[in-house]
Amino acid sequence: MTIFETNGLWQLYIFSAVNLLFSLSMYGLLGFVDPCQLLTGQNKCEQGAETVMMRMGAIAYLYVGAFFSALAYNNRTDAPKLKRLANMGMNAAVALLMAIVFFGGIEDATLHFLDTIMGFALLVVMISAIRDSSEMADASSSPVEGLGLNPKTFIFAISIILVAKLFAMSDFVGPSMFLSSPESMTALSHIIWQMLSVAIIMMLFPLVFALAYGDEKDQETLTVLTILIMIASVFSILPVSAQMKSGLMTMIFVSVAIVTILALILMYVGRSNVRRNQYEQV
Repeated sequence: MTIFETNGLWQLYIFSAVNLLFSLSMYGLLGFVDPCQLLTGQNKCEQGAETVMMRMGAIAYLYVGAFFSALAYNNRTDAPKLKRLANMGMNAAVALLMAIVFFGGIEDATLHFLDTIMGFALLVVMISAIRDSSEMADASSSPVEGLGLNPKTFIFAISIILVAKLFAMSDFVGPSMFLSSPESMTALSHIIWQMLSVAIIMMLFPLVFALAYGDEKDQETLTVLTILIMIASVFSILPVSAQMKSGLMTMIFVSVAIVTILALILMYVGRSNVRRNQYEQV
């Protein structure tokens, strides 16, 4: 067996690690390197749009890396499902390559060349995981089948929200709606905003996998991750909240609290229903 004849597990871990690296880079490598200086090789992030956009980008790619790595771990012994997830990872890798291309003209020339090479290499890695598409898992259920008081409903709702957000960002929603100083938008800020759209597309792939090919464990795992990252995101945004419109952080706090409570209720009821069904079968 060669390294390219595996079930796609290591390729998915590599894909997840690259996205997590993107997240750390946009966050500023945990505060040691300014992300704007790292990307452009010139000035540090200016107060305002650049700082906020970088923080939002870091959160978005954290979702992507965490979702794919968690699903890969959950299904590490199920080769057909791993291949299906790797197929979705390949499509997400294409989107990531698009995001890297967006940096053209604004990113440091050497770094942009290296990032582009990395993007193509990552795409080749993901393609190597699905050489035999006949071994991929078929959909275990319709995305709308089994909806109710359970984590699947939460994942379905998040997917719908992301699709709506994607259309909104492409047509009529812009950074000026939440920035206290819309005039602080720079060329780099606009590119990061475009990358957020790409990240949303990438986030949809693991969500669709959990809905159509995953089981209750996959759906609950993504639900838990969503809650944890949402809570972490609030604390991540707090340092740049002064650059956002007044009252927006309050809305974010309330929204995160409501979503968290709903998710916990759905997980609790969902687990209760599973235990009840198991008991009835016995």
